[in-house]
Amino acid sequence: MKKKVFYAILEVFYRVGILRFAFFVQNALRASLMVLMFHRVSDGKNVGLPSISIRKENYIKLVNLLQQFFNIVSHDELLQMQTQGENFPARATMITFDDAYEEAYQNGAPELIGRSIPATVFAVTDAIDKQAVFWWDVVYAFLQYANLATPIESKFYEILPENLKVEFNAILNTPFMERGVRINTFIERLKKISGGAINEIKEYLLLSYNTSLSKEKGPIARSMNLESLLELKKNGYTVGSHTVTHQFLNEIPESDIRMELRRSKQKLEKAIGTSIDTFAYPAGIYNSDVVRMVKESGYLTAFTTQMGCNSKNVNLLEIKRINIWDDFVCDNRGKFSASLTLWRLMTATGKRFHARA
Repeated sequence: MKKKVFYAILEVFYRVGILRFAFFVQNALRASLMVLMFHRVSDGKNVGLPSISIRKENYIKLVNLLQQFFNIVSHDELLQMQTQGENFPARATMITFDDAYEEAYQNGAPELIGRSIPATVFAVTDAIDKQAVFWWDVVYAFLQYANLATPIESKFYEILPENLKVEFNAILNTPFMERGVRINTFIERLKKISGGAINEIKEYLLLSYNTSLSKEKGPIARSMNLESLLELKKNGYTVGSHTVTHQFLNEIPESDIRMELRRSKQKLEKAIGTSIDTFAYPAGIYNSDVVRMVKESGYLTAFTTQMGCNSKNVNLLEIKRINIWDDFVCDNRGKFSASLTLWRLMTATGKRFHARA
């Protein structure tokens, strides 16, 4: 009830101009950069983790809002401002896309390119090569729609750590509408195991999903290919690295970290023909040693998943972002709300909104 009242008040304030006035005053008093982090722009045809997805219709409404209220800058403009010691312009905002999903190309890019709005896309080079699906989307798809009777290779249970087997089966025994939070928790716990084991788990679940569920529920969301990435670059996007295999960098040996950083950079530079000088930490997982190696690998900027805005004195290798997905831009009825979205962007200084990839 309290939320409904709050949302109603926000909407009134927005319609009569009070919220807009407060927004412009706030941004006149602080020169900061807000960076939005998108992943999937969904048209409902593919299955994937909801907490990194925004429906196309909500995305279009959000882009309209951004054009109305914000000054959208490019990665090159960010570097220029920092190099020359300039303040950020009022209401400065950047748009970024992690993981280079095919849906970001098909459903997200046309809206930006058609309006000459700059954006940056971070690509996982192995995924681009294979137009692969990502393990978190596979795990979500299987756990959301399978049940205990869904066939799966027995070897899968030999790979799954003992402490996760009980939870895995418990989720499959939970009513479909009540699985969301448990699936997110399970995915976060999976991040603690080795990348090799995660990939094996992915392959077994993907085989089972494609065999038993994909015809009814739809294909799993996948990466765009190199041709699409080149098309984005041609139309003004900045291309950045998101590693070779989306490893969690503070959990692998230093030699592997350097390989992930340098090989992805070199591969993208060869394919695109320009310098790749920006990077996004996979799942926002990093430490000071990783930051040092990112710098040593030749990147000028690196983006985190830490929620918040960035001051003029921002560490360019630890740039904060705001994760954008349906729950961020919608009210409790699941409807896009310009007033609530604007309020959340005004107050997004320390919270996280669900999983990151």
